[in-house]
Amino acid sequence: MLPTDRSVRPFLLGVTGGIGAGKSRACRILESCGAEVFYADEEAKRLLLRADARVDVIAAFGTDTYRLDDSIEASERVRDAFAARAALSSAPVLVKEAAILFESGGDAELDATLVVDAPVEVRIARTMARDGVDRAAVEARIARQMPDDERRAKADYVIVNDGAGGDFDADVRALYRRVLSRGAESTSRA
Repeated sequence: MLPTDRSVRPFLLGVTGGIGAGKSRACRILESCGAEVFYADEEAKRLLLRADARVDVIAAFGTDTYRLDDSIEASERVRDAFAARAALSSAPVLVKEAAILFESGGDAELDATLVVDAPVEVRIARTMARDGVDRAAVEARIARQMPDDERRAKADYVIVNDGAGGDFDADVRALYRRVLSRGAESTSRA
């Protein structure tokens, strides 16, 4: 469980967006500003895909972590790991990067959320180049994700990363300064 007192924990910012939108790039920029980034998707893979994961998960979270059928609810374990990171972090901002932040309910534990957005055609081209897959494969992945308009409606902040006009890096740095000031306001009221 996350501490609710903002004077004893960092500002908690969630970063999400559709495939190929630029979540990882935004997180690297936030890290360069001084934020600590928790990559929820990587943490879930680390917990669940290793051959010895069951032993580590039980050691970290107890024997009741696994259901009777030996399945595990990854989002709960990732939530526990994020809470532990938040309790120990000395960074002023802790970022939780997650592709399915809203779908998993992971946004409920955060102070604010950022959606990194980009036009579908830009996302398709980026993902094809990055992953070496064809257009149909990317479109199928997009079809399984939350619709862009719904994701944007749930966000506290939206930054467009379309590669045309605007300065994505500067926009992300400005957001970092903004959440720092929000964090300072919350702490001073505590």
